[in-house]
Amino acid sequence: MDEKFELKNLVTKQEFNSAIDPLKEDVNTLKKDVAILKKSVLNIENKINIYSDMYEVNKWNSEKLSNRVNKLEQHNGIKPPQEFLVSGI
Repeated sequence: MDEKFELKNLVTKQEFNSAIDPLKEDVNTLKKDVAILKKSVLNIENKINIYSDMYEVNKWNSEKLSNRVNKLEQHNGIKPPQEFLVSGI
């Protein structure tokens, strides 16, 4: 290759660094944004886990109550109307 062509295309270290500086700033901004999003996602995951736990406790309590009511109804010969039955339990 022609040496003159190669010399024309050489970039000084200072020129290279000055060209990269805006990219570094963009990357730092993105890192901060990702950190904020990560914190938000972790917060959402914690809330979902809490709601999941609450759902399980409520389901368990509902099943216990349904079993108690069913035993009382069977013992007393009561047949409740369909609309008062707890579905899925």
